[in-house]
Amino acid sequence: CGESCAGDNISPDVSTFERKTNKIHREYFERLGMNCDIIIPVWNQMQLTKECIDSIIRHTFSPYRLIVIDNGSQRQTKEYLEELTRNNNILITLIRNETNLGYIKAVNQGLQISYGDYVCLLNNDTKVGEGWVKELINVAQSNPEIGIVTPRNANANRKGKELKGKWIEIGFATGFCMLIKREVIQKIGLLDEAYGIGFWEDTDYCQRSKNTGYFCALAKSAYVYHY
Repeated sequence: CGESCAGDNISPDVSTFERKTNKIHREYFERLGMNCDIIIPVWNQMQLTKECIDSIIRHTFSPYRLIVIDNGSQRQTKEYLEELTRNNNILITLIRNETNLGYIKAVNQGLQISYGDYVCLLNNDTKVGEGWVKELINVAQSNPEIGIVTPRNANANRKGKELKGKWIEIGFATGFCMLIKREVIQKIGLLDEAYGIGFWEDTDYCQRSKNTGYFCALAKSAYVYHY
């Protein structure tokens, strides 16, 4: 993948408008310092998607950009996503596919235009907890051998302060929410599209990162609820 995953060589699937928007966002984003691209593939499920994005807006306190890939959603979801791009309070890049290309191809479209120091793959049927990205990044920064970080999947009372910065090594991260260091993406590239619409691609990606000397970690104080 190399530099192509850093946003310099944008996929031909991305429109001219999206290329220009991506360039403007990049110039702004780079001035913010440490930052994260949050990639969310969407296929319908408007209410769940809205709850997910609303929770990100409420609970994300470090610089981020949303990269939403609309996989051919029907009118209601399509119009909702288009309306988001007119919200000046949200930094968002929207890619529209006229047909459902599947989860893996959608994520790869997002990865190809990403340039954040970190990239978070997030399912649209999730709700994030307070300070989730900041905690995932803190854990990633705590050890140079950590390549991928995943949060707890929980919808209970949080044990917050006493667990901040704490993590455990795990065999594989779970694909509903995976924070990936930019250097990992530069070394191992995109998700393997041989897995079709999407099963086991997260396990494969974690194994590929382990093959290059990284390991996966679970952040004990980061919470994301997955339906």
